[in-house]
Amino acid sequence: MITTRPRIYRDANDDEHLINLIFEKSLVVVEEGAVAVNGRVPVTSYKLIGADPVEGWIEESFLIQSVDDAAIAGLLNGFDEAHFVPECCTYQLRASTGATPPSFGVSADYMIALAIILTELKPENFNKVPGLTGPYQVSPVEWAAFAAAHPEAPLGPFRRFLSFPQLRYAVWKSTLDYDAITAMLTADDLTEVDQVFVPSFLNLLHAWLLGVDAAIHVDAIHREGDPNVALEEALKASNTALPKEKQIDVDAAMQAVGRVIKHGDLLTIDSFVEQTANALNKALKSAFSKIKKHASSYLAKVPSTDAPWMTVAEQQKTRWGGQSETTDDGRAMVREYFASIGIDNDGTSAWCGAFAGHCLVQSGNEKLAESLTNLPARAADWVNWGDTEFLSSDPKIPEGAVVVLHPTAGSTASGHVTFFKRRIPGSKKIECLGGNQSDTCKVSTYPVSRIRAVRWMNVDPTPHQNALSDYASGDAVLVVALTLWGEARGEPSRKGREAVANVIANRVADDRQRFGSGHKGVCLKPWQFSCWNAGDNNLQKMRAVQDNPDAEFEECMDIADQMFLGSLPDHTGGAQYYHANYVMPKWARHPNAEVSAVIGNHIFYTGVP
Repeated sequence: MITTRPRIYRDANDDEHLINLIFEKSLVVVEEGAVAVNGRVPVTSYKLIGADPVEGWIEESFLIQSVDDAAIAGLLNGFDEAHFVPECCTYQLRASTGATPPSFGVSADYMIALAIILTELKPENFNKVPGLTGPYQVSPVEWAAFAAAHPEAPLGPFRRFLSFPQLRYAVWKSTLDYDAITAMLTADDLTEVDQVFVPSFLNLLHAWLLGVDAAIHVDAIHREGDPNVALEEALKASNTALPKEKQIDVDAAMQAVGRVIKHGDLLTIDSFVEQTANALNKALKSAFSKIKKHASSYLAKVPSTDAPWMTVAEQQKTRWGGQSETTDDGRAMVREYFASIGIDNDGTSAWCGAFAGHCLVQSGNEKLAESLTNLPARAADWVNWGDTEFLSSDPKIPEGAVVVLHPTAGSTASGHVTFFKRRIPGSKKIECLGGNQSDTCKVSTYPVSRIRAVRWMNVDPTPHQNALSDYASGDAVLVVALTLWGEARGEPSRKGREAVANVIANRVADDRQRFGSGHKGVCLKPWQFSCWNAGDNNLQKMRAVQDNPDAEFEECMDIADQMFLGSLPDHTGGAQYYHANYVMPKWARHPNAEVSAVIGNHIFYTGVP
C-alpha cells in the first residue's frame, strides 16, 4: 500500500522518464520475490476503473508491509456504475461484431443482471462474504483458474478486486458454461437437423450457482421428473454420478443459493427454479433501466417498418385452423415449410425453425430470403439472425421480432424459435406466434425467463406491399374482382364466387367499420383475404390474370359490377366470415358464431364478435 505519492519510473536507473504519480488509494502490486535494484522495486500500478495496469519501478522506501484482502477490497469504493454498465454493453458489441470470438454467453443485460442478483451492484455488498469479492463475488481459486486460462493477459491476483477485470471473468465463465451446457444437452434424440441445444439465461444462472453438471441434473428433474425433490438432495445425488474432480461442495452451493433467494430448511427444485426465475426477471428489468440510464445508445432502435414475414405467419395460422401436425394436412404443410428452405423432410421433425424460415422466404423480400442461415430449421441458428438485437427486458420489442427460447419440459428439440406478438400486461410472460406450438401453428404464451435471444432484421417494404399500395389507389371494381378470383376461382359454381362477394359487401356495411372502410379498404386490409397476404402465390397470379383474363376472371368482373349496382342477391344470410371446409379457425368456435350457409367449398358465419 502506498503511504505518500511516489513516482513510477520506466526502469531502475532512469530518473528522467516519469510514467505517472501514485495518488491516494491507488493500488501497487509487488510480486513475491521481486528484487530491488538501486533502491527501486518492480511494481504494477492499477487504476480502479478501465485502464490497463502500468508497469514500472518505485523507491523501495515507499512500501510498507503487505495487507490482507479486506484492506485491499476497500479500494473498490471507487466502483462507478456509470462506467461499468457501458463496459458491459461494449463486451456484447464486440462479441456481436466479431471483434472477439462470437459468444452466445455475452449479453449486456444478463451480465448486469447477474451482478445485481449477486450483490445488487452495490459496493457495500461486494465484500460481505469472506473470500469473495467484487460485483461477481469471485474467489481466489476461481480467479487463479481464469488467469491460468489467459497467460498472456495481466491478471495478477490483485486484479480480482477490480470491477472491469471481474466483468471479463464473468463473460469468460458464462461463455464456458454456455458451451458446456450446449455440448452436454445436444443429444441424439433431438428431432432437428444437426441439432444444437440452446441454453437460456436461467440455465446460465443455475450453472453459476451450482456448477454446470449439477445445474443440468436439476433442470432435468424439473422438466421431466419430480420437481418436489429437495434441491440439496438432488445436488448430492448429482455428485454421486460424477468423478471426484467434477463434484461440487454442496454446502457451499446451498449457501450461494441462500444469498440469492430466501428459503427455509427444505428448498424444493420447483421452488428453486421459480424463485431464481423471478429474481432473474426482476434483475433483467433493472439491468434494462440501468442501460437506458447510462448507455442508451446501445439499445436497439424501434424499427420504422413492419415485419413482412408476420403477414405470412398470420396467413399460415388461419390455414392451420387449429388442426394437429399429426393429420395428413398437417404433415403436408410441415413438409412444405421444410421444402421452402431447401430441406427434404418427412414432416415428423421439430419444425418451428422451418416455419420461421418459410415465412421469411414467402414474404417476397429478397433480403429476408438471403438472411437465412445454413440450417434455418435449427433453433440455435436463429440466435444471431438479423441485424438488430433487442434485450429480453426491452418493453419496446416490435411485433414480429424473432424470439429464441430454451426448450420446454419433455421437448425433444434443442430450443424453440417463434415470432413476438406482445407482452402480457401484469405478468412475466409474452405472446408469440409460431409453428410447432402445441403441435400446430398458433399464438402461445411463454415465460420471459425462457428467452435466449430476441432478433430483428430491418428491411424495406416488400414488393408485394408496394403492390398493395398500387391497388389501393386503383379501381375498386378491379380490386373486388381480383379478390373474388384469388379467393374463389376454384369454387364449383358462380354462386360460390358470389357468396364471397356477399361477405365483402356485408363487411363494407358493418356499422363499426371493423373490417376497413369502403370496398378497397375491406379487400386490402391485412389478414382479411389471404390472397392479398404478402408471400401468397395468388398475388403474382392476380397480377398476371389482368393481362390475360380467363373465364373465371371475366365472371368475377361481372359479379363485382353487379355488387356495385346493388343487384347481387345475398346467398349467405348476412355472413361477414367464412372459411374453407377443410379447416376450423378459432373464431368459428366462438359460442355466438352460427353457420348461415354452406356453399361450394366454403362455410359462412354470422354472429362472430
